[in-house]
Amino acid sequence: MTESNNIYAYAREQIRETHAERITGNASGVALVVFTTPLNAAATNALQKSFAAIGFGADACTFADLNGLGPEDVFDVVEGIDPVVLVAADGHAATLCAQAVAQEFPLMKNARLFGREARAFEDLNSMLGCEDDRQAVWRLLKTLA
Repeated sequence: MTESNNIYAYAREQIRETHAERITGNASGVALVVFTTPLNAAATNALQKSFAAIGFGADACTFADLNGLGPEDVFDVVEGIDPVVLVAADGHAATLCAQAVAQEFPLMKNARLFGREARAFEDLNSMLGCEDDRQAVWRLLKTLA
């Protein structure tokens, strides 16, 4: 089946076109990382290395900025990209995802959201600046393997 005949690839392409300014990274990434506060280079690098280390590959991440989107648009982005796992890099992104599916999305705990394994952080950017917090991030991400 070619990409153009794959209904999942078609939905992903449509979302990437509609939200082109919001979505970066691997178009077919197995991990969708959502945020409302832009990720710094250290956070992006740490996520990519973490997903590579747990077996998802070096290019596992699709990144999506949810800032300014409503629940229906957040739902469309997540379902259109159709990741294997979902990570919310900040508390506001986690709240938007929770609103999109009318379900709780707890921070720093194993969760399932949108029918996927999901993990949420209060502020990944700042957490990586503290060794204890960095280890907590790694422990939680490893549970996605």
